[in-house]
Amino acid sequence: QGLSLVTEEKSVFMGLSAAENLRLGRGDPEAAVELFPELVPHLGRRTGLLSGGQQQMLTLARALAGRPRVLLADELSLGLAPILVSRLLEAVRRAVDTEGTGVLLVEQHVRQALRWADRIYVLQRGNCVLEDTAESARHRIAEIERSYLDDAVVA
Repeated sequence: QGLSLVTEEKSVFMGLSAAENLRLGRGDPEAAVELFPELVPHLGRRTGLLSGGQQQMLTLARALAGRPRVLLADELSLGLAPILVSRLLEAVRRAVDTEGTGVLLVEQHVRQALRWADRIYVLQRGNCVLEDTAESARHRIAEIERSYLDDAVVA
């Protein structure tokens, strides 16, 4: 129906190769590899042998290759190095700019997300406590971080 979902867990089939995983998606596997050419040397490998970052690239590539109208992405950055997170978010932004994909991204790393987002919504205990353009919100980082750090329990 034009909706792709990328969960915080790597959504790959561990016993299949990376290429087989791409063929299971709705999109063209070659389009997926164009998004992340760094996957090419690993297409014949079992996905369970790939790093967590490679698995997340594979998951996102499969989702975006289907050219969804809407992408729901939950915590793309979970457990990944910042450089890889930038690479993933860059691919998401490219889908917005070139395909017109609508994206709802749930992300705890506000500074990373603000680099690529158009709008932000900060939720606190299920309530929207801040809504703004990303450009304007970049000047409100301290306020945004306080909104979720103030309730943190310090051990």
